[in-house]
Amino acid sequence: MFLILLSSALTYVICWFGYTFLLHSYRDVDPLVLYHQSSVANTRKEGETAVYRSVDTPHGIDLVTGLRISWKYKLRDGNLKDIWKLGINHNSKITFGQEEYSMDSLTKTMQALSNYIESSQFSCIGVDLSQYEWFIIILTGLCSLRDFTLHFHEDLIETYTSTEPKVIFTSFAYLDRVLKSDFDTIVLVDSPPCPLVIDSRVATFSSLNLINENAEEYEYTFDLKDDTRNLLVQHSQGDAFTYNQRCFVSSISALLQSLPTEHEWSTKDRLLTTFTNDITFNLNSLVKIFGALVTGINVRILPPQKLISELDNSTILNIPDNLLYQLMPKRNSFLVSRSRWLFSKGVFNKIAELPSFRPLRLIYTSILEPPSVSSPFSSSYNYVQAITGARIINERLYEHIVGPIVKTNLFDYRITGGFVDRKHTFPRKLGVSANNGELILRDYQDYSADQKEGKLSVRGFNVGIKDIDEFRKDDYWTHTDIVGKFGGDGVLYEDIATH
Repeated sequence: MFLILLSSALTYVICWFGYTFLLHSYRDVDPLVLYHQSSVANTRKEGETAVYRSVDTPHGIDLVTGLRISWKYKLRDGNLKDIWKLGINHNSKITFGQEEYSMDSLTKTMQALSNYIESSQFSCIGVDLSQYEWFIIILTGLCSLRDFTLHFHEDLIETYTSTEPKVIFTSFAYLDRVLKSDFDTIVLVDSPPCPLVIDSRVATFSSLNLINENAEEYEYTFDLKDDTRNLLVQHSQGDAFTYNQRCFVSSISALLQSLPTEHEWSTKDRLLTTFTNDITFNLNSLVKIFGALVTGINVRILPPQKLISELDNSTILNIPDNLLYQLMPKRNSFLVSRSRWLFSKGVFNKIAELPSFRPLRLIYTSILEPPSVSSPFSSSYNYVQAITGARIINERLYEHIVGPIVKTNLFDYRITGGFVDRKHTFPRKLGVSANNGELILRDYQDYSADQKEGKLSVRGFNVGIKDIDEFRKDDYWTHTDIVGKFGGDGVLYEDIATH
C-alpha cells in the first residue's frame, strides 16, 4: 500500500514538474516580463501619479519623435514626403476595393491635383475620408511637393470663413449644407444623379481631368522647414486642432519600432485596412498605410464590413474593435477551448486556426468609443487569436490625437479580471503608453492619484494642438475623459462605469 501511494505521489510530482516545464518552454516570454511593462518616474506632483512610459522608451531615453534619417552628420525626424519617396522606391501598390494603383499612377494623379489647386491659388483645402477620391485628396495634401494645408470639416462648414481662396471636396449628399459656406469652389467626388447646373462654384472630381501621363517624376529635395510644417487642421464643434509633421512621423515610427525583431513588418507582409466615418480611426489607418510604405508593404483598402470575408492573403489586419468580434465566425469546439486555455497561460498556438485565416499574423484593433460592458475583453481576444492564429495588438484611440495613446503588449494574452479596490472596479486592460508618449493619472472625484487611479492625461508628439499657449501652461499635457488605474504590472486598466 505504501509503495502504491509513493508511486502515485511520484507520478503526480513528475507530471506537475513536466507540465510546468512544458508551459515555461513554450511561453513567448517569461511571465515576469508582463509584470513590468512600464517605466515609472521616481517623482510625482501633488494630485498626480508618477509619469508612466512604455519599457520600450524608459525614462532617460528620448521618446520616439520620427524616422531618424541621416542628414549632414545628424539625425532628423523626416516627413511624409520622405515616406512617399520610400514607397516609390519600394514600388508599393495600393488597392482600393478591387482596383489596384501603382505608386507611379497615384503620384501622377496627385501631381495633377496639386497643379489644379496651385493654379487656382487655393490655400485652404477642405476634405473628408470615405472612398478612393477622398484618399487621393488626402495623399495630395499630405505628401505633395507643394505646401498645402488640409482642413477636415466635421461640422459647421457653413460658418467657416476666410479671406483666402479655398476649395472644399465633398459629396452630393452634403451639397446643400456646403452651398451655404463661402468656399470659392465646391468639388463633388461623386456625380450628382442628374447633370444639373446648381451653382457656378460646383464642379465634379471627374471634370478636373486629373489623368496626366506626362507628369514629371516625383523628386524631393529636403528642406528643413518640411519636417516642422503644419499638415492638417481639424475643425470640430467650433474648435480647430492643428497637426504637424511630427504628429504623423512619430506615430509611424512608434508603430514600426514597437515590435520585436522577429515580428517586425517586412516586404513579405500585406496590409488590409479600411476607412470609416470616424476621423480618429481614419488618421490611425493613415499611420498604418504610411508605415506600410516605409517597409515596402502592399496595401489593400476595403469597406469595414468586408474586412473578414475578403481577407485573402493579407498578413496584417487593421480593424475597428467593435467590428472584430462581430465579423468573426463563431466556433465552439474542444480545440478552440484548448487553444484559448493555452493562450491564457501565455502560450501562443495555432491548434484551432481556421484555414481562411492562415496567412494572417497580426491584428491591430482600435477602440474608438468609450468601451461598454458588452465590449470585447481579453477572453474574447483570445478566442479571436485561437481561430485566426494571429497575435492581437489592441490600441486605444482618442480624439484629436494621431495614432494610439495606449496599446497592449504583443505577448500579453493574460485573462485579467482587472482591479476591484475600495470603491471602484477597473475591468478593462488598456495596455501601456505608445512609444511616442507618456501618461499620468490625476485626482478625479473620489479617484485618488495616491492609489494610482484617476483621470488620464497624455503627453506626446502625436497630439493635435488647439491653443499653444494653454498647451504650454499645463506642461504640454492633454486631458482625456478616460478614468483608470495603473496596476502593479504597469498596465493601465479602465473604469468603464464612468462612461
